[in-house]
Amino acid sequence: MSEYARPHRLPDFYAIGAPRCGTTTIYEVLRRQPRIFVPMKEPRFWCDDLDSGSPADGLFFIRRMEDYAAPYALARPSLCVGDMSTWYLFSQNAVPRILAATPNARFIVGIRNPVELMLSLHAWRVAGLSEDIVDFRTALAAEEDRLRGRRIPPNVRNRSGLLYRRVASLGEQLQRLATNVPAHKIHVYAYEDFRDDPRATLNGILEFLELPPVAEDEPIPVVNRRRQVSRLRLRTLLMAPRTAIFAKRVVPAPIRRRVGKLVNLATLGREGEAASLRYAERQELLESFRADIELVSEFTGRDMWALWSGPPS
Repeated sequence: MSEYARPHRLPDFYAIGAPRCGTTTIYEVLRRQPRIFVPMKEPRFWCDDLDSGSPADGLFFIRRMEDYAAPYALARPSLCVGDMSTWYLFSQNAVPRILAATPNARFIVGIRNPVELMLSLHAWRVAGLSEDIVDFRTALAAEEDRLRGRRIPPNVRNRSGLLYRRVASLGEQLQRLATNVPAHKIHVYAYEDFRDDPRATLNGILEFLELPPVAEDEPIPVVNRRRQVSRLRLRTLLMAPRTAIFAKRVVPAPIRRRVGKLVNLATLGREGEAASLRYAERQELLESFRADIELVSEFTGRDMWALWSGPPS
């Protein structure tokens, strides 16, 4: 038995990414299902290779098994327990570590048009103050510098998230997953399908987990939409790592969540991407992912180029 597993109740399934594939909405629905227990979103415990060890990353990653396992200890034995952390797919370490602790784990993977994924991730990191290059094209061009440790924002959380092209190279990540996990323990959904028919996607996930479908009258909220920063200076002041570390130590979690909502109301503007690309630009950028998209198609048995090369919805 793994050293991790002996004293702890650990998850039965892991929704491992990719980021910006609707996982927050999926989390909100799954945690309401009577036979599922998902006590938190994004614990990010298993992807220790993405944790720089900085105080800012201490706000982003759970580092101790005791802290990770404590919420799961509350689950009744009959419940299906889950961890939804969208950086596990990108991590080199997460899946092997998970399997060492929970060999029978199942994995849920979201995929998305890589250009739209990069645009959405960039906008989200700007809003989260982990990206200081507001222009998407400039941020994309900075990737090689950032691989060498240059042009890194101060107090960045999860600096791997600055490598937009690599994060969006889902074919490579799926291939790595397939070397560790048998196909029948992996369920893949496309964000575009989820956007168009969220109930069908959710029911597909529940069927994979061998659980009943979502009730016909259950509403499916759309949450965690992209928001543009309207008051950057105020947001930087209120969300500085030093402030967040102090708040985490002395302020109860329910109050922190309410304050966080108020900060968002005060500092975020309308929904939408922080960048816009002309159709020709999107197609040129998508073309640079063609080989990787072919890997995604091979993995899924579906023509993903046909799905992703049309005009954006």
